[in-house]
Amino acid sequence: MTLSEAAKMLDRWPTGWDLPKVKSFVEKRKPSVVILKTLWYPDVIEGLVETAKSYFHGAGFAPADLLVVDVPGSFELPLATEWAFEGVLEGQKGAADLVLALGCVLRGETPHFDFVCSSASQGLMLAQQKYKKALGFGVLTVDTLDQATARRSKGAEAAQAALFMHLIRSKTNEFSWLGKV
Repeated sequence: MTLSEAAKMLDRWPTGWDLPKVKSFVEKRKPSVVILKTLWYPDVIEGLVETAKSYFHGAGFAPADLLVVDVPGSFELPLATEWAFEGVLEGQKGAADLVLALGCVLRGETPHFDFVCSSASQGLMLAQQKYKKALGFGVLTVDTLDQATARRSKGAEAAQAALFMHLIRSKTNEFSWLGKV
């Protein structure tokens, strides 16, 4: 996929939605967002966070609508996600409507990579199913730091996935509660 094709993907919305409707939804409903970010490979993670924030801001979220929380590593993301959905993380004003899990696992010479990647992805899937809430999976699983650096913009795609799923769940495609948009 080329960069321009990837950029076009970020303009896609669920059937019945477009950017003005999404912005109106965000303004009226004020969904709460928690961005969980791991501490490994800070340059890569900051790129993921910044592109995710940029995506959310473009969809109508204010900077104050996004709570960013540090998590030690990708293995810890599932439990932190459950805490975010329960609303018990420091700085939360209630349960998160959607969570973004951002991390990076770099393949090494031992099976540790496989265990961490498998546990993180399985745990995150189970957390979203348990709470029936949207989760953006932004954990890079790469062989080299160069590969990770080249994917620093993937935070926007994870943010899009979480918001897209939240919009689908909201069942507001008719926008009757918004009036004319």
